[in-house]
Amino acid sequence: MHCSDVYVAQHYSYGGKEIMIETWTFEVLGSQQMNCEGCENAIQRSLTRLPGVRQVKADHHTQRVVVQLDAAQTDAEAVKAKLAAAGYQAHQLADPTTV
Repeated sequence: MHCSDVYVAQHYSYGGKEIMIETWTFEVLGSQQMNCEGCENAIQRSLTRLPGVRQVKADHHTQRVVVQLDAAQTDAEAVKAKLAAAGYQAHQLADPTTV
C-alpha cells in the first residue's frame, strides 16, 4: 500500500477562501462488518450527512471506507463516531501528514 492510498490533502480556493480537502481511509473491524452493497450504501448515506464531507466510498470486499472531507468542518474522530453510531468499529489507517 502506498501512503497516497491512505491519506491525501489537497488545497482548493472557493470564493477567495482556501480550504483543504483531506482524504482519509478507515478499515472496519470487529464482529459487525459490511456484508453487501446495502451496508456500503448505508455507511455512505450516514457519513455524507456530516458537515464538510464531500464524498464517501465504502467497499465491503476490502472492509474499507474512503472519505473526502473539508478539514475545517469535520475530522477523522467525527467520522469514526458516526461509523460507531451505525454499528461499525473502525480505525484510521494513517495519521495526517502535510502534503
